[in-house]
Amino acid sequence: MIAAAHMQGFALRIVLGDGDERSRERLADQLTAYGHAVVAAADTAAEAVAQTREQCADVVLLDLRLLDGAAGTVAQLARLNPVPGVVLLTADANVSLTPAELARTGAAAVLATPVRSAVLESTARMAAAQARVLEALRRDASAARQQVEERKLVDRAKGILMRRTGLAYPDAEQLLERAGEADAATMLSVARSVLSSELRASGRGQRARDGRRGLH
Repeated sequence: MIAAAHMQGFALRIVLGDGDERSRERLADQLTAYGHAVVAAADTAAEAVAQTREQCADVVLLDLRLLDGAAGTVAQLARLNPVPGVVLLTADANVSLTPAELARTGAAAVLATPVRSAVLESTARMAAAQARVLEALRRDASAARQQVEERKLVDRAKGILMRRTGLAYPDAEQLLERAGEADAATMLSVARSVLSSELRASGRGQRARDGRRGLH
């Protein structure tokens, strides 16, 4: 069973956030038996966040009791880079969260402890996989935002060239492209140069106007 689990993927780096030392030891034994590395243990929610950041952990297992008075902990974990998978633990078998409640916590699952080793291991892997998907989506969103901003910058540069030269929009675009090719630069870098020159020209014009007002 354990050998099969090793074949399912790479070993995980895991932080255990549990104020009960015996519980932490039991969880660590279960996870290391599957080849995972327990890289840190934490007694508080804040320490769990700090250790997860420092150790670049793939997964953090966090006792629900540590969240009392620390409701922002899971949100802090979600802002880490890379994003860790989060599994909440509870010693109360009667505790359960609806899918909507679980989604609000940002955690992948809630496990009642003690928990069977196979369930613990598969849940940790599932949380890590979910975190990798979230990280990929975050990178894609960031790249998309950057592309939009770069497109706006290039369009502003085209507008400046159209005003300065009287060129039509397609001709201004071709001018930017040719300038980039001639200088072994990208269209974006040429566009930045155009905007910088416009700012300098605007600054000189403003100083000149201020100087003329000062003469009157």
